[in-house]
Amino acid sequence: MVSFLFFLFSSIYVWADVSAVSESQTQSSFSSSVAVEICHALENTNPSFQIASENETTTATEQLRAFYKRSQCSPVWSHEHSIDADAILLVYTLRDAQYEGLNTQDPRYNLESLIVLLNSIQSDASAKNNPKLFAQLDVLLSDAYFVLGKDLYEGLTPRKTATDQWRIDPKKSLNLALYLENALANNTVDASIKELSPSSSGYQALKSLLMKYYKLQEAGGWKEVASSDTPEEIKERLRIEGYLGADESSDEGYREALKNFQKHHGIKSDGVIGTETLARMNISVEEKILSIRLNMERWRWMPSEMENSYVSVNIPNFSLRVVENNETLLQMKTVVGKDERPTPIFNAMMSYIVINPYWSVPPTIIREDLVPAVRKNINYLKKNNIRVFKNGDNGEKNEINP
Repeated sequence: MVSFLFFLFSSIYVWADVSAVSESQTQSSFSSSVAVEICHALENTNPSFQIASENETTTATEQLRAFYKRSQCSPVWSHEHSIDADAILLVYTLRDAQYEGLNTQDPRYNLESLIVLLNSIQSDASAKNNPKLFAQLDVLLSDAYFVLGKDLYEGLTPRKTATDQWRIDPKKSLNLALYLENALANNTVDASIKELSPSSSGYQALKSLLMKYYKLQEAGGWKEVASSDTPEEIKERLRIEGYLGADESSDEGYREALKNFQKHHGIKSDGVIGTETLARMNISVEEKILSIRLNMERWRWMPSEMENSYVSVNIPNFSLRVVENNETLLQMKTVVGKDERPTPIFNAMMSYIVINPYWSVPPTIIREDLVPAVRKNINYLKKNNIRVFKNGDNGEKNEINP
């Protein structure tokens, strides 16, 4: 069995009023004894204490201390010798965190420790009368709620340090301690966790996709396709991911499935196995899962609420959507940056729109794109309808032959 220890430091002060739990209360109420244990566990001047198992460590943050200080260390996940249903639901939610794109084995969640403690309390008669075990369980559950809640609401990576290209306004701050208090008071712990993750259709679609690929991973994924000359391997590859029906064998059905695969991956949809199509087929199920998880993380950086009407640009898909009341009214292709000069990701209020605007080519594009293209083909500018102007002596711009 994994052992659990409270490591306390020699220099301590009482930050919560332990004496508020009277001696008579402690003797008559098991919950009061648990409260005393929680107070003792948190009363030190060091920035943190640890409840440790062999593989996991929990840090008592100021948020955790403040949460228990408000209730005089009263346990919130149990009553007398009984574990609350909310505690069990939270453990199940932690177990299923992988479907939110998170790592269930992340030691910050202390899932292993929680399971061991719960099993011990529920199966061992002496453990049911041990207030220290109940105190450990209570603190671990509260801390797990805060850690998971923060990961779902803000994301794993601090938004500001994630990338210089990310210029999305930060979310409104959330007091998770008060949030948990309200959830416990209203018996809505499970629902409150779900509400912390993004509700956008894009995030929910990725979540469903992640479940699909986890199932494919459990089933063994797919084999690498050796070459374009192995049609049976290609058909099997398309069947595994659901592009081709299990019993579909006609040439027409095969080509249609291949076109759908190409369209889904942003490749020219011609029904022909080229180098790029073959490369996309040989992306492993593990890589796809990682890609989905990364995009779910980006959704967690987005604002909690979108405007009713907005214009959304999907950079990897080269597409633009005009949305009103969650309904797409217009969709079209758009031009975006390159890998070496990516389009910045931002949000802003749109105040006007220019139809068919003039576009002056930026100096970077002239230097790095147009000049090399003209050197290869002298007619490049004329062919692409790019006009060239020269500054005149009187300050006017005079058009010259490109």
